[in-house]
Amino acid sequence: MKTKINTISKHLILIGFLISCSCKNSSNIKGFEAKQHPFSIRYNSQQWRVIQPVYNLKDKVLFSLIDDTDKASFVLKITKDTSQDNLSNSVYYEAVKQMVLDTHEFNSFYQERNTEINGQSFHQLNFLIFVDDQYMLHEVLLKRTGAITYIIQLSYPREETGIYIFSPPEKIKTLLNSIQLD
Repeated sequence: MKTKINTISKHLILIGFLISCSCKNSSNIKGFEAKQHPFSIRYNSQQWRVIQPVYNLKDKVLFSLIDDTDKASFVLKITKDTSQDNLSNSVYYEAVKQMVLDTHEFNSFYQERNTEINGQSFHQLNFLIFVDDQYMLHEVLLKRTGAITYIIQLSYPREETGIYIFSPPEKIKTLLNSIQLD
């Protein structure tokens, strides 16, 4: 009987510790919500630092995060869209692709595909980019509605395997899973 009580006590102490840890961690969860557009995201402020400037206006939203330990980053830009009758998706995607390639001579394009973030369709462009004397994997996710354009850019260190697999690390996946477009 005494052994069962000790075991239960240890479990209760462990549960209490886990609850106190989760409460401490939840205070580090911050959020950003676009004032004029249906977009919000949550992030851990101990892992991510907000990069200034932040714009949260009707015609322009810019919100960026960086992890200073490995330079992984998240950038959101929301802008007014041009009618797809005036600027087709293929021309728009090609212009974005060229803009990323033109920023450094060592940047290279890898693949283009459609993907989803929390049930919302995005067009994805994947690159290997050269930043601060290192190569990073870079994803550009685009969503055009005809009224606004969402542009999400993700950069993260590539693994030293020599194979470029565009699978973001867990911290980036956590950010993407927290996005709400309602």
